[in-house]
Amino acid sequence: PNKLDMHGGNRIEDWRPELDTDLDFAFAIPGIAVQHAHYLLKDTLKASVPYAALYFSSVAWNEACTKHQGWYPSDWARLCIKLQDRGIQPVILGSEWDIDYRDRVAQALTTMHVEPDNIWLDLTGQTPLTVAMAIMRESTHTAGICSGLPFLAAHSGWPTIIFWPEDGILPRPVNCRFKKEFQTNWLPQRVLDSGKYTPLSIGTFTWQDVYDRITAGL
Repeated sequence: PNKLDMHGGNRIEDWRPELDTDLDFAFAIPGIAVQHAHYLLKDTLKASVPYAALYFSSVAWNEACTKHQGWYPSDWARLCIKLQDRGIQPVILGSEWDIDYRDRVAQALTTMHVEPDNIWLDLTGQTPLTVAMAIMRESTHTAGICSGLPFLAAHSGWPTIIFWPEDGILPRPVNCRFKKEFQTNWLPQRVLDSGKYTPLSIGTFTWQDVYDRITAGL
């Protein structure tokens, strides 16, 4: 494939029209994964509290996408506090290698004199992929920086907000950046038409914008 087309965010059907691009690979979430998700969420579900799935990613990926610009652990902390105040449980997802950034958000909460475990349900490193998907499927929204879990949620057509390092937005260049078109052109048209996916360019939004999007319609 032409790297200029791929990195430019051009849709495959525009530059390879002879290919069948709507392959619609369905993801199956086994019943046992749903049961496991419900076990992890048992207190939240018992209280009939809505929840938002939040994905921080790792220190390395955040540094590659932001270089400490535009979005900070303190923004996640303020978002979590505001969601909890609104009656929406923040549920933190991620793998073992995401714990380092989770710790930075926890430290930001502590600096604000807030005990993290009183604000969120931290499942970092505790959810196999299918369990994480079961949790995202039943959440009000999934929000996170551009990486695997938010990609899966968006592609599945579930309400999703993804933070992107758009080329030319942040004052200092970052190692990982995408053209604006790349934020949407990787998704099937049916997902884009649903209105459930919100791409946001890092440096152009605040935690309040993310909160407003999560709570819209609730």
